[in-house]
Amino acid sequence: MHSFNAFPLVVRFPLAAGLNALGPKGAQKVTHPDTGDVTIACEGFNQKNHYDREAPCDQDFLRKLAKDTEADALMRWFSADVAEVFKSQRALDKEGIFIGDASYLFVPDNPNYEGSVKLLFDDNDHPVSEEAYKKMTDEQKTRCQWRRCYKMVSLLHTNRTMEFFFFVALKVLPGNAHESPVLYELVRQFVETVGKGVMKRLILDRGFLDGTSISTCKKDYDIDVLIPVRRNMDIYQDAMALFQLPDIAWICLKEPLAEAKESLRPTQLHAFF
Repeated sequence: MHSFNAFPLVVRFPLAAGLNALGPKGAQKVTHPDTGDVTIACEGFNQKNHYDREAPCDQDFLRKLAKDTEADALMRWFSADVAEVFKSQRALDKEGIFIGDASYLFVPDNPNYEGSVKLLFDDNDHPVSEEAYKKMTDEQKTRCQWRRCYKMVSLLHTNRTMEFFFFVALKVLPGNAHESPVLYELVRQFVETVGKGVMKRLILDRGFLDGTSISTCKKDYDIDVLIPVRRNMDIYQDAMALFQLPDIAWICLKEPLAEAKESLRPTQLHAFF
């Protein structure tokens, strides 16, 4: 589904691809007179093709275009220009829920994969540090293996009912690169591209725990960051101490009504540890 062969499917999904942005000459919805099936008809951008097509250009053209484009420039285009298309086509949900993530992309053990590195992983595909490896039993060590990989840091957009998921920004790095500063740079770039108020809640895991960056998201971009903490962290102990104060009043937070979702702001929600 993530290969170039999926391109016609992406074009047929208006919310993700912005079908209307292509214009009537680029792509049109066509209803079959006998079956009633709805398909996509595209004329293309040249006079060379005279057969029916379901995408404005061939997936092989996209592959060659991506290969011939400098990698950083391709990722900047996706994280900026494409984000503007999402906004112009009103594909960004008004609740502004985004998810930051970092994933390993495994490739064959071939040094021709530029920028890739080899790391030691356990049988659950979690990286193993040298210190953790020394503490393992012999049986656990036998299940570890060296794998060549990249790391992809991404911003994913969804809504409360999780009806859709699509990427609005990404960056591919060597597998041993630190993902936290890259993620917050993607957030800054996204806000500068589409403006404040679009991203309202950013859900992250503990790998992105950075006090300065989280404060910047709140103070400069008006983004509430939701991130889990461990019980042995100072911020958890501080929160539990505050909860013991006599003037703390506890309330029950209920699911907002559908008609109230539009006006509900993140500052009206309460954070629970």
